[in-house]
Amino acid sequence: MYQFLSTYFYLFFSYFYMLRIFYNYSRYMAIKAQEKKTSQREMQLERKVTTLEEELHKTKTQLDREYLAQEAKRAKVYY
Repeated sequence: MYQFLSTYFYLFFSYFYMLRIFYNYSRYMAIKAQEKKTSQREMQLERKVTTLEEELHKTKTQLDREYLAQEAKRAKVYY
């Protein structure tokens, strides 16, 4: 009788121990998946920022050229 109860409790607690391990592993994998998504999103945003900075630089350069061309035209008109 005691041997049966001992085995029963061992199996019972072993089952819950395995459930706890599985739960912790599942949480760990969910956290890792979320970190991976976050990392990918950060990389995507960094690429977008770089692209926008390049576009801003090109636009500023173009505006500077147009401004200098307008100033050259004004200078010709006055002289």
